[in-house]
Amino acid sequence: MALQGSGVIRFSDLAAEFSDSKPYSMSEFFRGGSRVPNASQNNNIPTSGVIRISNFYGATRRITVNLTIASNTTGYNLKSAVSSAGYQAGITDVNLTVNSGVYLGSTASGANYALTVSGFASGDIINVTNNGYIIGAGGAGGNGGVATASRAPSGAEGGRAIYTDFPMTITNNGTIAGGGGGGGGGGACKSHSGNLTGCGASGGGGGAGYVTGIYGSGSNGINGTGSNGTSGGFTSAGVGGGITYAYGGQQSGSYSGAAGSGGTLGMDGSEGQRSVSNYYDWVDMDGGYGGTRGYYAVGNSNITWAVAGTRLGRVS
Repeated sequence: MALQGSGVIRFSDLAAEFSDSKPYSMSEFFRGGSRVPNASQNNNIPTSGVIRISNFYGATRRITVNLTIASNTTGYNLKSAVSSAGYQAGITDVNLTVNSGVYLGSTASGANYALTVSGFASGDIINVTNNGYIIGAGGAGGNGGVATASRAPSGAEGGRAIYTDFPMTITNNGTIAGGGGGGGGGGACKSHSGNLTGCGASGGGGGAGYVTGIYGSGSNGINGTGSNGTSGGFTSAGVGGGITYAYGGQQSGSYSGAAGSGGTLGMDGSEGQRSVSNYYDWVDMDGGYGGTRGYYAVGNSNITWAVAGTRLGRVS
């Protein structure tokens, strides 16, 4: 804790605050030396020359770094941020706040994180207050199936919210979530005329997240083209494209499978449906699997949840 702001300060007080032992010397306590950090709390302490006991009112061995994320941001590395704000290993208290209405997201789906807490030293203290959203990116929807593959492309995994390998405390007054998985592409019809797509299939919907999951594209067929899915939103999932009929429309009895929708925050994407091929010797093709929901925290054993708030998705 910091020294008092008035009254008598003794050498023993300096020694206790700055981990010194007898014999004491004032020259040991210049700011920026081995004992007194060059922090804003210690600006009254000179770096050389005349030094007085009164220079030490409010001085502290520990450094406090307060950081605020006030606008939408992706891929925030806390160690990188504090390194340019006066961080000193083992004696720094870091307080990070995500403002209300602000999205802190991952740069892409899969193994990408919105917030990374790593590289700190024993003795550092990390506190995160989330008043907004810390969420992974949405997974992309799978494209519509084609005849050269027995199953349509799967939706992508949702992105991850937090990674930490260092003890930290989180006060979650908002939402922390993995991104939604992308929807699987619809299954196409394989034409009897060879290894060709009879009726093209639709693309899956993108998962919810920041950044949002993009839609899957519909595939082309010789007797019908699938539609695109829709992209996800920050908190809403995209919708998969529908059925594509072949030849004589619905009366032909041959059609692609509908694509799956993306997952909302912390939810898996839906699987695309299998095609139905009743025209001559057409072959049914499977829809793609839905993408897996992202993690809201990786390294959860290092986290103390002072306030749990809304947490969605996987955790490890």
